[in-house]
Amino acid sequence: EKKTKRGVPECTKALRKGFKGIVFLAADIFPMDVFAHVPVLCEEKGVYYCYVGSRHVLGGACQTKRPVSIVMVTEPPADSTYSKTYEQTLAGLKMVHPYM
Repeated sequence: EKKTKRGVPECTKALRKGFKGIVFLAADIFPMDVFAHVPVLCEEKGVYYCYVGSRHVLGGACQTKRPVSIVMVTEPPADSTYSKTYEQTLAGLKMVHPYM
C-alpha cells in the first residue's frame, strides 16, 4: 500500500476523500494560488499540516530528484513499521498547532 501522496492534485483528492495523515507544504511555491486551498481543506478535515522551507528539501525527503510541492503521509495502521515515528511527528505538530 502506498504511504504517501505527492503533488497538489493527488493530495487534494486524498483530503476530499477523507484520508487522514500529515500534510507537508513547501513554502517556496510560486504562485501561491496553486496550493492556497490546501491549508483550508486540511483545517476543515482535521488534518495537521506544516510548512517546509523548500520544494527541493521536500523532494529529497521523498527520495526523488524532482522538487515536490506537497506531500501527504497517510496515517499508518497500529502495527506498521513507521507508526511510532508518525505518532512522534504528530505529537510535535499538536504542540505547534494547538488550535487544530
